[in-house]
Parts: sequence; C-alpha cells; structure tokens
Amino acid sequence: MRNITFLRVYPSSIGWKYVLRSLSMNIGFPCQNIVDEDKTLKQGLCKEATSEPKDVSPNTRKSLKKCVMLMAYCGSEYHGMQLIKSGLPTIEGELLSALVRAQCIPETCSSNTQLLRFQRCARTDKGEVSVYWKPSSEFTGNIYKGDGIVIGKPEHVWECLKPVAGGLRVKWDNNVDDFQLIETVTDDISVCRTVTPSAAMGIIAPRDFVDVVLVKSYEDGSITSNATNVEHPSCPPQRHFVRGFNHSCGCFCVPVPGDPMKTQVLSFFQTDLSGYLPKSVVESFFPYSMIQFYSNLEKAVKSLEV
Repeated sequence: MRNITFLRVYPSSIGWKYVLRSLSMNIGFPCQNIVDEDKTLKQGLCKEATSEPKDVSPNTRKSLKKCVMLMAYCGSEYHGMQLIKSGLPTIEGELLSALVRAQCIPETCSSNTQLLRFQRCARTDKGEVSVYWKPSSEFTGNIYKGDGIVIGKPEHVWECLKPVAGGLRVKWDNNVDDFQLIETVTDDISVCRTVTPSAAMGIIAPRDFVDVVLVKSYEDGSITSNATNVEHPSCPPQRHFVRGFNHSCGCFCVPVPGDPMKTQVLSFFQTDLSGYLPKSVVESFFPYSMIQFYSNLEKAVKSLEV
C-alpha cells in the first residue's frame, strides 16, 4: 500500500483540493485534511485549477508564483523520491501525475521538472545523524543541515573541529586536505583558506575556499564556528584549484543536558562549488559526505579519549 499525505500547501495558484482528490483516486486511500492555519489560504487557490492548462516554454517569460508543499509518505513500493526515466513509481512521479490530472501543470512538465523550476527539500537519517536540505536563499544551490549526537566530551569534540592551522581537522576529515591561516583579525575572528581534495570519483576537482571565521563560546558550554566567503588580497585564486564559495555556514558543539559524555553537533553547509558540475552530482555528494563527516568525527573523538 502506497500512501502520500499532504500536510500543508502554501499558495501559488494551485488547486490543493484537486491535487488531493487526484492522489486519492490514483493510490486508493482517504486523503487527510490540510492543516488549516489560515482560512484565507483555502480561498482562491482553486481558481486556476479548473482552467485549461497553459503551455510552459523555457523561451516564454511569465510571471510565475512559487508553491511550497509539505508531504509525508509511507510504503515499500516506491523506487525512491526522485523522478526516474524508467517509469518505475517514485514519489515525485506520483506528485507530478496528480498535478497534471488536476490541471495545475501542463502534461509536458510531468517528465521535465526543469520547466517548473522544481526544487526539493528532504531528509536522510543514519543512526543518530539526520541530514536535511532545502533551497538556499543566498545562491542557486541548497543549504544542508546536519544534526547528530557524538559520543565524547564537548571539549574533545571541539578539539577535533576547531578551525586552526595545524589542527586535527585535516587528519580525520576526508573533505579537508589543508587549512591555512591567512590573517588574524581579532582573538576570535580570522581569515582562513581551506583546501579540499577531488571527490565523487574525480568528477569534483580539488577546490579552495577563503572565509572569514568567527569562533564564539556561550555560557552553557556551547562553542560555535561561523563562516562566510570573503576576498583577500593575499590569497587570489590559484592554479590547480577551483575557487568555491561558502555562504553562511558553521558548526555548533552543544553539551547534552544530563550526559557529559555526549555532544550534539549541528553543522550547516551552504557551499557553491562553482565550476560546471551537474546539479545531480552536487545534490548526491553533500548528504553522503555529511554522514561520513559525523562518522569520522566520532572516530577521531574516540581516539582522543582512549
């Protein structure tokens, strides 16, 4: 049994009642009601759902509205989240099919999500680590959030994470080849260069990033490093490296109340890798690398505490 439940729909001109009805007819289960936080949301959303589908062309500029859908699903008959060309059932395939039948989008868009400027938010879990992502508001890629519990004292976790030249990060993090201090601005603000190796079987070439980094401590014992990209006259782009750009990002080490041997680590990555990488490569690389980040971090912390 395959179930899709819409939890919320935020407006564009989209007929949410018709979408739900189409999904219900296709999958054969009673749809649950959308959470009604604003009665005005339900008015006017079905106006265009009954009209004829309009042609969508990449060469035709129209005033488009964005619509955000929050949904949940369960079942074992799906073949993943993303639409695939083989025709096997996927979550996006079911969703797009329902939108076509509800006359919310033209049929031509059901097999080409680029025409819709379609973007997805998602989450993946492994053990005590969760990775979330959604479209960034700062550039055309995604912002990724990692949330995990690391077995180890906060001071030991921070020792492995702190952004300093000659630190432990380069020894355990597979995505960091070198970390260089470019300039010390104050005791807690510095400009640094990070060098990353090639990845994804060589598809992603070595890159470097120049960031201004702020380290901050809090009364509850939390320690954070926060960074964003910056240009520095003493560190121009270099040969053999693609210059990437970190938008607002960072790592938070938070003590777990009642358990001094555990640390909650929150990580935020909002990285523009630049170059000519396929979007699919970037979107598959980051969630996997973040899961590995937590796994390798815990091993490094454990080696400190032996």
